[in-house]
Amino acid sequence: MIRPGDIFVVKSPTFFSNAIARTCEFWAIDGSAEYSHSGIILSADGTTFEARRKTGQYHMNDFRGLPILIGRHKDMTAEMASLHFPALILDYDGDVYPWWRILLHMIPILSRKIGTGGHLVCSELSARFLYDCGFLPTFLGYNPDHIADMISLYRDWSIVLKGNYK
Repeated sequence: MIRPGDIFVVKSPTFFSNAIARTCEFWAIDGSAEYSHSGIILSADGTTFEARRKTGQYHMNDFRGLPILIGRHKDMTAEMASLHFPALILDYDGDVYPWWRILLHMIPILSRKIGTGGHLVCSELSARFLYDCGFLPTFLGYNPDHIADMISLYRDWSIVLKGNYK
């Protein structure tokens, strides 16, 4: 079902996650934003790479019972994913989550124009992977709602799973 290179967004019930979703909703073209976190699937066993308190490898089991959307770009292959994972991991593994960048996302133009200082929020990390693969023109300024809309609405994407993760 899941494969290396799949991208996911998930909705967490925490206050902080709800605040992220509401901020995304404020700027959303469609007026809604359900998801508050994004990550990259590294392997079919569910290993992920995510920007949490520390950026690193985690596991999909952490999202059991939570609403999740997993998508796959039509041109994503295991070979392409494995080609781009090492640089991403080398650049960001162990990075502390850049909480200050969330404030920039409250005004989207700032999150795209002000440099990252080498730190990416979760959705920018997913977008950076897609950028490295040649699927996006930039990775700056992406929020979880952008990733969710891309998976749900863009013709180059297919939905692998939408619902509660089991």
